[in-house]
Amino acid sequence: MNKKNIWLIIGIFALIALAVFAFNNKKIDAPTNNTANPSGEDKIYTNAEVPTKMTLFYSATCPHCKNVEEYIANNNIKAKIDLDEKNVAEEESVQILLAVVQKCEMSQESIGVPFLWTGSECITGDQPIIEFFNGQTE
Repeated sequence: MNKKNIWLIIGIFALIALAVFAFNNKKIDAPTNNTANPSGEDKIYTNAEVPTKMTLFYSATCPHCKNVEEYIANNNIKAKIDLDEKNVAEEESVQILLAVVQKCEMSQESIGVPFLWTGSECITGDQPIIEFFNGQTE
């Protein structure tokens, strides 16, 4: 991996961390889901809805995301699975990702792309996502 790609990945994670920090410090007057988190970590709050459709969160500059995108294209996954894709470079996509992370009760440190929301569980990393798709299409 060349230095340019490393800096791009670091930049993406920095942007996600900033978004998480901004939303974590945002006070919500009357949240409907403001329950204590047993892990002791702060929850992430967003007004976005958790998608009902399987959703892949990605970045155009992420090499691991490219691995998943190539797998999807080479194996015609979109013809077999109703899959939505969200680019985390867009603010709306980040909001939706934060809602999914909150639903999965994941720690802020585990947020990264590629990130797959199956409709009931969260899967991160190119190989776990590819393995999930393999199991769905066999």
